[in-house]
Amino acid sequence: MQLEEPVNERIHDLIRAHAFSSLAPEQHLTTNLYLDTREREPGEKLGPDFQKIVAEQRSILVFADDNPMANYGHDCRYLLYHPENGILLKAIPARFPPYENKPPDTMKAFHEPVKFNLGCDHFHLPPIFPCPIIRPEGERHAILYSGMSNMRHLNDLEFCYRTLIDRYAFDPKNIYVCNYDCSLDTQDGPGTI
Repeated sequence: MQLEEPVNERIHDLIRAHAFSSLAPEQHLTTNLYLDTREREPGEKLGPDFQKIVAEQRSILVFADDNPMANYGHDCRYLLYHPENGILLKAIPARFPPYENKPPDTMKAFHEPVKFNLGCDHFHLPPIFPCPIIRPEGERHAILYSGMSNMRHLNDLEFCYRTLIDRYAFDPKNIYVCNYDCSLDTQDGPGTI
């Protein structure tokens, strides 16, 4: 005896198939697609408040990230589907993911041609000539700024700060670091340096 597939899983399969088939051929290699199985209610906010995007009716969301390697605001879309028949209700252009800090547990990738390989090892040839250490005369100042920071941005700030001091002999008191909310916090959680 064969068990029948649950109704919502069939609907989710229809939604995944439609979202994928609606991509242009070149987007098959560049756009990541995520299905959020939680139904959105009418009037529910999608993404950050300042985008002013809300669900107009009960729907299931597919997040189409058209430039997954870009930091901060970039082209993406919210595809809203009818939860009972899987028909596309609306495609909404956006600049930010449909969540505030982290993706919810209900959102899963189903087409992810672009992956973050943060831990991969690459072979590099050492430079023929090392970079010179420049110690110009006079006083220099630097401002390091990161707005809506993720952990990787906080790490970049620290790397820049250490490079300015250790490599280019900046006086630490002349380096101003402005991160997110003036703390080590990030959208990913509290930073540790």
